[in-house]
Amino acid sequence: MNFTHKMLLFFVFSSYLLNVSQAVPIQVVGQTFETSTTTQILSGPGTIPPEIRQFSVLTYIYLDSNQISGTIPTELGLVNTLTELTLSYTRVSGTFPTEIGQLTNLKTLGITGNQISGTIPTEVGKFKQIHIFRFEGHAALTGTIPTEIGTMTTCTILSISSNQQLSGTVPTEIGRISIKEYYFTSNSKLSGSIPTEIGLLTRMDTAVFERGPFTGRIPTEIGKATNIQQLFLRSSDYEGQIPTELGLVRGIDYLFLEENRFSGTIPTEFGLIGFEQCILRNNRITGPIPTEMHMPSMWNFDVRNNQLAGTIPTEMGLNTRLITLYLNNNLLSGAVPVEVTALTNLNTFDVSTTRVEMVSTQSTNVCNRITACSNTLISTTLCAKCNSNAVPSQSSTVSVSPGISQSPTSTPPNSPSNTKTPTRTPSNTPTTTATTTGLSLGALGGTTTTAPTLTAPTLTTTTPTTTGFSLGGSSSGFSFGATSTPTTLGIATSKP
Repeated sequence: MNFTHKMLLFFVFSSYLLNVSQAVPIQVVGQTFETSTTTQILSGPGTIPPEIRQFSVLTYIYLDSNQISGTIPTELGLVNTLTELTLSYTRVSGTFPTEIGQLTNLKTLGITGNQISGTIPTEVGKFKQIHIFRFEGHAALTGTIPTEIGTMTTCTILSISSNQQLSGTVPTEIGRISIKEYYFTSNSKLSGSIPTEIGLLTRMDTAVFERGPFTGRIPTEIGKATNIQQLFLRSSDYEGQIPTELGLVRGIDYLFLEENRFSGTIPTEFGLIGFEQCILRNNRITGPIPTEMHMPSMWNFDVRNNQLAGTIPTEMGLNTRLITLYLNNNLLSGAVPVEVTALTNLNTFDVSTTRVEMVSTQSTNVCNRITACSNTLISTTLCAKCNSNAVPSQSSTVSVSPGISQSPTSTPPNSPSNTKTPTRTPSNTPTTTATTTGLSLGALGGTTTTAPTLTAPTLTTTTPTTTGFSLGGSSSGFSFGATSTPTTLGIATSKP
């Protein structure tokens, strides 16, 4: 039987899949094709068999969300027609074979949440057509990020995250890559500073360098990366003045710099940026809140737990979409501007542990948005709720904690999926999972409220419609679990 073009064969498991250690019988649906290779490969005991090399026209392999075990066979490097390989959330262990570097046509590589050990091989530098490169969630992965990664010049999405034993620094060679999205997060031993070469990444729209022992200052060169829309530098040891050059990146929607050691003042140049969220909490920032901090799109402004002084600028009342405003635990003083209390969308306003005061004429606007409070510094003529010691309703999460206002993490607007193309998803209409509104003033009592926070976007890939070998946990994959319906696999093969 001759085949002059690629054929897509479908196989259905005829048994109820519960135990991956048993051989899986295969039933061919439709035409019977004279190929013993398919039976050899698909009747294996839950490992990736070396016979996979015989599929000479295989274009993609998905082995996600399975109980597959064993190691990645070196023979996989012989399937040189392969363009996409994802092997995520399985029991595969051992080292990542250097032979994978022979897959010069590879465009997507996703190795996430397995038990891979050893190092990231330098052979990844041979991927001259790679677009998506993910190496994430491997507790036993050691060594450093190879400098050869800089030769993957076609790469647009690069994620090396949640590898607890990975050490060293981010290579300066990243400046050679035509990158759009960078993710270096939760690598507990990856240290050093942000390379100045970040200024060469003029196409980059998402940069995540956070949740690790990163140190140093934000390089001023970041002002050259004018396409950045999301910048996450959270929970690290960054320090120094926030560079004024950041104001040149006027398309930033999400700026998250919290939980570092930034000092100095908030740059007035921030007024040139159309923030949706600006989060600077838990730093050492001093000086006043710039009067320039008014922008029509901002809905979350959080500068709590700093050393800001002066008064709340009346210009803050020009942020008409503002939903949450956290100014607590600072050195602010003076009266709350009438323009702020008149904001109709504002539902969380916290100035506890400051010297900020409120005049009686503001009571109606503010108190109508208070669920409950117990602040003895607010006069009885202002808000009865604040002096009745009312118990919050069952649906409220208000609690009284002097001088402290906490905000548990909420579901981000761009919740990831393993079957979508990675995109930035800030919407025009922000939403929040806060279960209560609140006001907190003064040092003797406060209202603990929830604030919307954004988790750094994570990486997902598109499932192509091309031919391939799929052992995934979705409706079109290979599921090693209880299921009452057969599972379909797609195998790309042909004969000359």
